[in-house]
Amino acid sequence: MLTSLLAAALPWQPTELVLERSKRQLRVIQNGRQIASYPVAVGRATNPTPLGTHRVHRLEKDPIWSSPWRKRQVTASATGPLGTRWIGFWYRCGKRSSTDRRPPRFEADNCREIGFHGTGKLSSIGQAATFGCVRLRNQDAISLFDLVKEGDIVRVVP
Repeated sequence: MLTSLLAAALPWQPTELVLERSKRQLRVIQNGRQIASYPVAVGRATNPTPLGTHRVHRLEKDPIWSSPWRKRQVTASATGPLGTRWIGFWYRCGKRSSTDRRPPRFEADNCREIGFHGTGKLSSIGQAATFGCVRLRNQDAISLFDLVKEGDIVRVVP
């Protein structure tokens, strides 16, 4: 009750994204209330989605996916590997990451990044199937993209 009163009194609070890895579920919280929930795919046991509290640091429409295994790029599409929306929330640049007390500056060409994105692999939703990223159905990724902004909180829990 007190949380609701405080939330109503404040002019703005960051949106909070709560990812429950074991449930393969993403909840969107605004002003203390859940406004959306999406089924997701999370990182495999060998490349788990990083636990902890993170911040959205990058939003991109129509992201181009660069294969880390082959020298090729794939343009954005609803059936492509990244869908049509990207929401970056974790990155590593060398030995330092976005969770450091003083994080390095994100540079797309020099950092590995993890985020939320759409996918054409709908059969992966509900599975631990990624290299750390969080896949959503493309229409859900678009909906989520419209709800968040840079600086919003991402909590990844077991």
